[in-house]
Amino acid sequence: MTIIARLRGERTDDLRTVEAFLLGDRLYAAQPLCQLEQPERCRCAVAATNGTVRACAVLFRGAVFDALTLAGDAAGAFVALGALGSLPRQFWLWAREEHLPHLADALRVGGVTRMLRMAVTAATFRPAARLAAVRRLLLADFDLVERLYRHTPGVVLRPEHLVEGVYHGAFANGQLLAAGGTHGTSRRHGVAIVGNVLTHPGWRGRGFATACTSALTAHLLREYRDVVLNVAADNLPAKNVYASLGYGVHCRLVEVQVGQTLF
Repeated sequence: MTIIARLRGERTDDLRTVEAFLLGDRLYAAQPLCQLEQPERCRCAVAATNGTVRACAVLFRGAVFDALTLAGDAAGAFVALGALGSLPRQFWLWAREEHLPHLADALRVGGVTRMLRMAVTAATFRPAARLAAVRRLLLADFDLVERLYRHTPGVVLRPEHLVEGVYHGAFANGQLLAAGGTHGTSRRHGVAIVGNVLTHPGWRGRGFATACTSALTAHLLREYRDVVLNVAADNLPAKNVYASLGYGVHCRLVEVQVGQTLF
């Protein structure tokens, strides 16, 4: 007689088990590992067979938006998603491409962007030539940064981001031309996530974002073993910029805008 082990999903407060599974691909799971630094904002579920975890789901209730990350095999991720319970009506989801067919059965999937997770270490980092005055951005710079970010719809910056995160900006004649910062950091796991890199529309293509990202990466690599970022798979100019700084492709993933759940 053949016995088929059943895949079981359950909510869990055992963050050590969740972290241990995520560390199986630490660079892919950089975002939930950083989010678990604030456990009070996280809800987690796992899917397991005979006590062996096959997948997990981490929901982070953020101040600006809610985010959900799936990790593990596709069937397990679907089961872990169901075990999370009620979900927000709208959130952002990060998952593997192979998870998508299963998600269509559970979520009202909106826009899907295929992304690359790129990563750099101190050994691979190649700093850019300094073409502009670049420095860390402080709380006193918030008005300048907020005006710059108005040029990119959907990017929301709050004063606490400049205090709790690390942001750098490129200046010329006192004008902030480009900026970039962190989406998350985890000292325990030695990883930082770069994000919100942008240049003023009138100054693009002149190396300001490259200089800014280079300075930011150099700063982070003094404190973290790995620095990662996401870039759209079809954004060749951005990929080339990051590659020139020593970032290499670690894996593919998808960024999904979710409207309403069906569970």
